[in-house]
Amino acid sequence: KISYLKTKSKYYFILVSICAFVSYMLANYNPIKYKATLTFAFEDESSSGSGGLSGALGIASSLGIGISPGGGSGIFSPANITELLKSRLLVEKTLLRTILINNDSTTLVEYYIKINDLKKNWQNLKDVNFKKNIDRSRFNKSQDSILQTIYLNLTSNENIFNIYQKDKRFSILTIEITSENEIFAKLFCENLAREVSDFYTATKIKKAKTNY
Repeated sequence: KISYLKTKSKYYFILVSICAFVSYMLANYNPIKYKATLTFAFEDESSSGSGGLSGALGIASSLGIGISPGGGSGIFSPANITELLKSRLLVEKTLLRTILINNDSTTLVEYYIKINDLKKNWQNLKDVNFKKNIDRSRFNKSQDSILQTIYLNLTSNENIFNIYQKDKRFSILTIEITSENEIFAKLFCENLAREVSDFYTATKIKKAKTNY
C-alpha cells in the first residue's frame, strides 16, 4: 500500500496544487466582505392617540414621506422608520459626519472615497474634497452630484444596505451594512443610527412644543 501511494504521490501533488490555485483565484475574485449589524427598538405610536402629531408631520414631509394624520400608524412605525433610514437627507448627513481614523479627523464620505480609490476614476473628484466641518448649504454642483452618486451606490443594493424587521410583533429594526472595509461598515452603521436618533429627538421636542 505504501509503495502504491508513492507511485501516486505526484498525482496527489498535482491535485493539491490545482486546488490551492483555484482557492487563490476565488479569494482574489471574491474579496472578503464585512457586515455590520445594529438592532434597535423604537416607539411605535398610533397617530390617533399621540396628539400633536402635526408638528412631526412637517418634519416628515421635508423628507418626502407622506403621512396622513388620520392613518393607522404613527410617524415612528416600522415602515416609516425604514424609509427615514434610507432617505437621502439622513444618509447624506451620516456621510458628512466627522469621524476619527488613526487620530486623523475626516468625514465618512471622504473616507469612503479614499478606501474605494474613487479619485482615480472620477475626474470631477480631483479638486473636490469633503473634509470636516462641511456646510451642506454651500455645496457646489460637483459636490452635490458626487454625494448623490455615493448615496445611490449605497442604498440601491440590498447586499450593501439593508433594513428589516425580523418579527412584525415587535417594534425592532435591524440595520445591516456590508463593505470590503470593516471600519466603514461599522462607522456607517453606527452613525446612521445616531442620525435617526437625532431625528427622533427633534421630532419629539417639536411635538412637545406644539402640544404646549
